[in-house]
Amino acid sequence: MTHFQHLPIKGNLKIVYLSTLVLIVLFSALSVTGIVFHKELYPDEALWITFLPNDVVNLLMGLPMISFSLILTRRQKLLGLLCFPGALFYCTYIYATYLLGLPFSVLFIPYLFVVALSIYTLIGLIASIDVQGVCQQLEGHVPVRSAGIILLGIAILLVAYQIYAMTVSVIQKESPDQVAIAQWIVDFVIAAPPVMIIGILMIRRKAFGYALGMSLLFLLSALFFSLVPFMIIKAVLSNTQVSVVDIIVVGISSLICIIPFGLFVKGLKESASTP
Repeated sequence: MTHFQHLPIKGNLKIVYLSTLVLIVLFSALSVTGIVFHKELYPDEALWITFLPNDVVNLLMGLPMISFSLILTRRQKLLGLLCFPGALFYCTYIYATYLLGLPFSVLFIPYLFVVALSIYTLIGLIASIDVQGVCQQLEGHVPVRSAGIILLGIAILLVAYQIYAMTVSVIQKESPDQVAIAQWIVDFVIAAPPVMIIGILMIRRKAFGYALGMSLLFLLSALFFSLVPFMIIKAVLSNTQVSVVDIIVVGISSLICIIPFGLFVKGLKESASTP
């Protein structure tokens, strides 16, 4: 079905479905290509030790996220619709880092295409969601304010951490590598602003907060959780030990997002059973 009669959707999602299928194909192909040809695509050891684990995590985490959201939305599940923006945001965030952090190569155009397509698909999806309808269905069933405080806190900590990293580089007169610069740009331009804005809207109980808050909890839960296999694979490739402290910190960070996400899922079930 492309016309939604039971989900809070305006119009149809035929173009969103089509572009998401294209993203799934490209996402899979780029990840597999990066794994198979990592030494050719990532020209020095530091780059392939960083991006090869990312390619593996993309297949383990990113691909299921997008596929899960698409399939559930097609099946008229509100859970799928509310996670869908987060899955597309994941695609934008990850491949913007590839686009900005890697030297120019034959994959520059595919990276650019994936980032552009995921952004415009995300815009089309959000424009099609009836945010007032979502708000009416979820209001009173989900911990929107506490979840908003968590999102706002994460955005502030992210900005503070990157400002600290940049300040240290300036004071010590160090020239950061391209990957670090790319991460600063992606976090400041793509990651932090929407998380901060949606967090504030959730705290104020606005309709857009209800409609998009769950997708960001889904996104951040996946990003934090994916750091564990990323760190393990990177440690194996670089022949170093995995930091237990880092694993614990990442685990706690994951729980901070996973718990409110689980409460949102529970609230969805409660709202569905309420007349």
